Amino acid sequence: MANVEANLAAWRDGSVECVHLVAIADGSIIGVVLVKNFWNLCSLFVEQSHQGRGVGRSLVDAAVVACSLRSANKTILLNAYPSAVGFYERLGFVRRESAQHLPERIQAMERAL
Repeated sequence: MANVEANLAAWRDGSVECVHLVAIADGSIIGVVLVKNFWNLCSLFVEQSHQGRGVGRSLVDAAVVACSLRSANKTILLNAYPSAVGFYERLGFVRRESAQHLPERIQAMERAL
C-alpha cells in the first residue's frame, strides 16, 4: 500500500507524468488505473463487487490507447501478483525477465503499445 500511496501522491503533485483513469458506476468509483511515465502500469484496482464484468479490461485498454499516443517506449510494463497473471495474459501481456529484484512469485510482464 505504501507504493500505491506514493504513486498517487506523485500523480497528485504532478511530479511524474501519468495516465490516471477512473471507472464510475452509479456515481461511485468502481475502478482505477495509473500508468506512470506512460509505460509503467503501477496500479489497477476494481471494486470487488464489479470484478469479472470487464471493468479492469476497459481501464487497461483505455490506458494503453492513451499511453500509445504519449509514450516514447513501445511497451507497457508491470509487475503482477500470481493471482493476476492470467488476467493480464488475457489482455495481451506476456511474461518477461526483469532487471530488478522482484519479491518472490511476482511476475514481470509487458504489452506492446
